[in-house]
Amino acid sequence: MKLLILLVGGALLGFAPNLNPVHWSLFASSPTMLRLHADIDSGYHLYSLTTPKGGPIRTKIRVVEDGLVTLGEVAQPKPDVKRDATFEVDVETFSGSVDFEVPLKWGKPVGAAGKQVNLIARYQACSDVICLPPVERTVSVLVLGR
Repeated sequence: MKLLILLVGGALLGFAPNLNPVHWSLFASSPTMLRLHADIDSGYHLYSLTTPKGGPIRTKIRVVEDGLVTLGEVAQPKPDVKRDATFEVDVETFSGSVDFEVPLKWGKPVGAAGKQVNLIARYQACSDVICLPPVERTVSVLVLGR
């Protein structure tokens, strides 16, 4: 009986939605430019920074406030655009992976020891079957001065 319960329970887990289908990482290209990378699990998509209002939650990227660094205008590649029948609007999505270019503006120069920068990505991921609630993830990178 225990084996049957274990097999049925294990099989049901295979049908459960992936509750964390987007995996974030952050890289410093220079003291003034970061690359925020998202790996998106197969079958899911992430909404762009510019998805029109009235639809799903668009991705937003912000810095954890520390008084030393602010963000410039975040750049994204061209998203896929399609009509979403549920929201009745055109939505902009990324699948597979996507890189966002994040310019930094420093209040004072970054020293040789560097400074840790923490970004927060707020996003909603969906598949053709389910939309997960919006979540926030924090990623960090050490930015070294020149």
